[in-house]
Amino acid sequence: MPPRVAQGADEAGPSTFVAEKSPAFRFAFLQVLMQRGYLLDADAKALYRRICSVSNDALYFEFLRDVNQQLDYAHFQLRRVKYPGDAQEYIGFVNREADEESKRSGRYRGKDGKPDVRHTAFFRALLESIATEDTGREGGLGFITSTAALNLNLPAEPATQTADGALQASQASALRELSKREREAALGQFAADGWLAAVPDRPGCYTLGVRSLLELGEYILSLDLPDSRRDLLTAIL
Repeated sequence: MPPRVAQGADEAGPSTFVAEKSPAFRFAFLQVLMQRGYLLDADAKALYRRICSVSNDALYFEFLRDVNQQLDYAHFQLRRVKYPGDAQEYIGFVNREADEESKRSGRYRGKDGKPDVRHTAFFRALLESIATEDTGREGGLGFITSTAALNLNLPAEPATQTADGALQASQASALRELSKREREAALGQFAADGWLAAVPDRPGCYTLGVRSLLELGEYILSLDLPDSRRDLLTAIL
């Protein structure tokens, strides 16, 4: 299923506004989303009203559609999703061309300034473990305990010697190099950045975050998911 793009209702008619089409307003709106990664849709509407100096949201979706038209050439988009964890709508700034590796590891860099493959491997292991676990709790998204996360490993040997298998072996080796203290810090950072989310009524547990659904939806759907979770995610992504 194509990703849910924040481009407004199909029945929207020709634009009736002028000021909201100002490049300066679009830039200001995008700057905030790019800095934060994503926002509650209610907060994005408040931001729109403040930037455009309007008193209502009547043309909000038309504004988003106009922004997406301007972003399309660069393969970026504003994307919306209803997060099952709290049933609220969110909107994020998404790179449509970047692969899942670059999206989730771009800000986690080593001392040499390059993406830290250890954090990439750890996040991949977390994401796959949460998405594929079969308890069906926490809004249907799955979860992992912090204890399980700190002891998580990828298979050391790939089943087949394919390119994917070689990548998996490389990531498994990188993951083993990540200390427990570094894993604890990474868990907190992944949650702070929205890739993971703490489970409110389960201290020390993590589930998929809003940003993972916004940016990694297609990758998550490619995993071996329980049927109920696949149905849930297919409906919202």
